[in-house]
Amino acid sequence: MADKLKFPAVTYPELPDSIELDAQQKRRLIAAVKTVLTRLHEAGFVREADYTKVIGRPTLLHAFITAYRQNPELAEDLVVDAKGRPVRDADTPLVCGATLAQVMQMLIFTCAKRLFTEVDTKIAAKQTQSAAKSGGGGLFRRKAEPAPVKSGVTDAERRLADLRPLLAFDWQLPLLRLYYVFFDRQQLAELGRDLLLLRTPESLEAVATCDVNQMRKVRQVLRQDFSAMLAAKPQAMRGIAYWDPQKYPLMVEALGAKVWDFYARDIDFLDFCADLEPERIQVLGPLMATIAAESIRAFDRVSPEKMKLLLSGLAVEIGPDFVLLMNEPGFGRHALPSIVQSFAGLDVEPEQFREVVRLKGAALKSSLAGLIEKRRAARAAPGDE
Repeated sequence: MADKLKFPAVTYPELPDSIELDAQQKRRLIAAVKTVLTRLHEAGFVREADYTKVIGRPTLLHAFITAYRQNPELAEDLVVDAKGRPVRDADTPLVCGATLAQVMQMLIFTCAKRLFTEVDTKIAAKQTQSAAKSGGGGLFRRKAEPAPVKSGVTDAERRLADLRPLLAFDWQLPLLRLYYVFFDRQQLAELGRDLLLLRTPESLEAVATCDVNQMRKVRQVLRQDFSAMLAAKPQAMRGIAYWDPQKYPLMVEALGAKVWDFYARDIDFLDFCADLEPERIQVLGPLMATIAAESIRAFDRVSPEKMKLLLSGLAVEIGPDFVLLMNEPGFGRHALPSIVQSFAGLDVEPEQFREVVRLKGAALKSSLAGLIEKRRAARAAPGDE
């Protein structure tokens, strides 16, 4: 087996050191933030000037931070170091002792605290009301936690304590509600700082479909590749949790960097591939990230060796459009079987086989021209991915 592919090293966003300000420092900091907010509002850069509203709404806080970044000159007299010099970088200590990165960290934590409390109150009320009516729950209700021993600590406070070390960046603001709704505390604990690799709602939802035991299984299978998968294609998580873990080294060897795209495919396709011979998987290689199951079936009557010669030869003679056609179930079901069958009976040496493929390739290209043009037009159509 070839040396295992080494995925690119994952870079985590750098978390600022946590800092505790005394009550007086906090009051001065909040007063400065309110002043900056007022100035940005008066200049027309933000639509809300009420600090209480802004700090409790991720969208408003995100707009404030963005506006400040784009217009730092409006706060040059306030955002200064101990010597009164204006500060614009994230890491220079300000007169209050905190850096701009730490100020943002505190703002985001405060926003999360208010949001979590609000969401927890609303969800609890809805679940109580729903349980009273039917015993059910909504599609997007927060994942249930085991009933804790009464201690006066709310679920929102527990979640906030779990997440606090990871809350520091303005790009997290649109995700705060999803952290709370999609994940239970065990999942968050299992992810740890890998949560910082998930920067879109889609990536969070994809990972949250796996419970904590599935997450642990995936981490055990991937080992050092776990973070690389999350950074590249978190949608692969579910497929890795579902599929045969013993085949992971084979899939990495065969597909290389496309392995995550394979695991992100639908479960029916993964089921279909479960019985494929390792030799055929090696032949298909990165094609397995996109090829239709029907196209793979079309090669059932030829050996892996002939399959390899056919795929490589036709890809050269017909061009890259042939590979794209194999992603189409209709092509794999109707046109490809007859193409493969026309070569299946050849019992010649590999060099002679390649020559036959080369000679027939031009005629095949001509016969497929109409279908290729049709597929190109369909892919180029507005709204087509």
